[in-house]
Amino acid sequence: MKWNTIEELLDSHVQYEMRQMNGKGLQKTLEQEITELFSWFDQVKFREMIPKDQLKAIAYRNFQEHHLTQDASQFLHQCIERLHDYLKRDYTYLSDLLSYDHYTHLVQEVVQLESLRKELVHHFISSSIYSLLISEILYNGIKEFLLAQREFSKKIPGADSLIKLGHGFISRRVPFLEEQIEKKLIQFMNSNIRNVITKSEHFLIKMLDETRIRQLGQELWEYLQQNSLSQMVSYIDMRNISTIFPTVIDIITHIQGLPCYHEVLSEICECIDEQLGNKTIHEIALIFGITQQRVMDEVMAVVVPIIENPQVQKHIEARIRARLKGFYDTINE
Repeated sequence: MKWNTIEELLDSHVQYEMRQMNGKGLQKTLEQEITELFSWFDQVKFREMIPKDQLKAIAYRNFQEHHLTQDASQFLHQCIERLHDYLKRDYTYLSDLLSYDHYTHLVQEVVQLESLRKELVHHFISSSIYSLLISEILYNGIKEFLLAQREFSKKIPGADSLIKLGHGFISRRVPFLEEQIEKKLIQFMNSNIRNVITKSEHFLIKMLDETRIRQLGQELWEYLQQNSLSQMVSYIDMRNISTIFPTVIDIITHIQGLPCYHEVLSEICECIDEQLGNKTIHEIALIFGITQQRVMDEVMAVVVPIIENPQVQKHIEARIRARLKGFYDTINE
């Protein structure tokens, strides 16, 4: 074949390239390139492609320095809203999300966390809310006991009248006695609450043994069997999610700026380099279940239809022409 002008040669070259970009030509090209790529993957190690320092730089740029844009945050919010709306109509039971064997295994792991269990109990009973709870229980318990004693006295002939007579006599002789007794009761509880709390800590730790944790686990499983995702999601109003979502984004941004976050990324990169650095790319791909055939299947199912789209074909042809034209222009010089 002869070409009269450089333009005709350029057109012929472009058409040749385009034949490799659609139909059987495209499939053959992709098969050849994937085969050659995996052959090369057998020869090159991960550390040779991405040294440790470069790996850390990539991690810092993408997971520390890069922050979600406002548009990206809005997109995530819309996805969460869509998911929330769907889950409100999903009647899958919570117990269907994992098997009973997996659940009992998780419970067994919780049983082994004795140190953490003691620490959580200690922090819980040390809180001001727990102190108020114990005080309220003691105070109301004593009052209920005294009232019950008075109700009991009514059932004994003459006892109630005698108590009232004595109460009236004491009230005249010692004004505000009831208030003083109540103050004394409160003072007594305040001075002894720490001792009560300490004893309750020992009691809770003793009660939360392996047998009772398994019992609690079984009770929780029965609860999971009776409640669906829709019931759980119904407790969460989307307005609350919308209110807290910007705060969550701010917290993530704040964490990204902390020195410890930088160190965490560094440790992860160290681990990747240590575990995978000396392996070939092909070996790493196999670790994650990525085989040549799997890549081939996915490319044929996803990439081929995209490339064969008329709009994409038009763009590819324009880019091939622009790239080759630079070369053919040099021939005319």
